[in-house]
Amino acid sequence: MEVTGSTYFGDYVHGRIEGKGRYTLPTETKYNGTMKDGMFHGKGTLYFPNRSKYIGIWDCGISKEVLYHYPRVLNRGYKSGVLFCSLNSCIFRTSRV
Repeated sequence: MEVTGSTYFGDYVHGRIEGKGRYTLPTETKYNGTMKDGMFHGKGTLYFPNRSKYIGIWDCGISKEVLYHYPRVLNRGYKSGVLFCSLNSCIFRTSRV
């Protein structure tokens, strides 16, 4: 998953990205968590430039469970939503401002 223009600070095993680290994509999206063979693997969080974040459990680059936080203000005074998804279900919660 090594993308041109990206940066990585963290562990390596046999020259491959593996273990705990921070990976920044050219889009300024950042991943902080564990990697295996150059892919997101285990627990990790993706931080997006719009200040939203995607907290997940990954298996060889595929998210298996995710909690999505976003900072947007919603209609009728709601702010800060949380979207939780697993493979077959999603639950959406909001909190009042």
